[in-house]
Amino acid sequence: MRLSAVLEEGFELLRWSVLAASTIGPGTVIVCSKAGADYALTLLWALVLASFVAYALQEGAARLSLLGRTTLGRAMRTMWGGGADATPGGCWAVAAGVLLGNTAYQANNFVGAAEALYALGAPRSDPGVRFLMHLACGLAVLGTLFFADVDRVSAGLGVVSVLMIVTFAFALSQLGLDGGELVLGLLPSKPPRGSGIVAVSMVATTAIPFNAFLASCAAKPPDAGGSLGAAVSGMRRGVTLATAIALVLSVLIVATGAGVARHVDDDGAFSVESLVDALRAAEGGFAVACFGLGLYAAAFSSALTVALGAALCCASLLAH
Repeated sequence: MRLSAVLEEGFELLRWSVLAASTIGPGTVIVCSKAGADYALTLLWALVLASFVAYALQEGAARLSLLGRTTLGRAMRTMWGGGADATPGGCWAVAAGVLLGNTAYQANNFVGAAEALYALGAPRSDPGVRFLMHLACGLAVLGTLFFADVDRVSAGLGVVSVLMIVTFAFALSQLGLDGGELVLGLLPSKPPRGSGIVAVSMVATTAIPFNAFLASCAAKPPDAGGSLGAAVSGMRRGVTLATAIALVLSVLIVATGAGVARHVDDDGAFSVESLVDALRAAEGGFAVACFGLGLYAAAFSSALTVALGAALCCASLLAH
């Protein structure tokens, strides 16, 4: 019975890690890599600040679902005067915005997946290969969502998030890390000149408002006879773990970009291709493979959560 309880708790924590998978996409990898390559570790404090904001958004939305026994979308529908079979215009507008924004986000995920495969050796200039890569990624996403249980997909994404930490940690181990510089970077400081857009981008890719809907839909009120207090405590542990995974992974990516910049003198414009070339020159093909696998995992996991989250969000916003 004790082992069963431990496994159940572990599965529940992994299920909440879907929030980390939603946060860490190719946009996060590229923005954090650029921050490290251009400004070393001086902007890490922006990730810490954004993580507190992300936790507050996600914990508040999930607590609403548990204590109010409703989702954030249904609460908005009630607030705007919608009943069980009616959907106010405001909810239609929010749903349309979610679909539009997530479509753009999904396109970014597919581009990120392609960049990861280019890093792993796929030919960049062949349009046929590019088509097959996007087709395979799309079919894999559809197959996973249509034929897998939502909770199992969420738990699987939690495992992927942990594997991304291992992958980027290994890449960083090949480059080295200055502990003193890391500590100073985590402390609030004045951003370097010209880094404002990058700092704001780091915050925007970490504290994602859409994740509030995802957290709300992920929260499950206890069964009859279950303890509401225990459910809230479990939810907070899950959200805390997801936020911590996203923060640690983002810090590792920034440090990887900074490590590449230390080892290679490259004054050109930042791009994934230039970063991969610099990483290959600094540490060889194995480090590039780790970076490519980490980027692909981020793109694929984010592609799953964007589609899953949009469906759950719109289902809660619209009367059905």
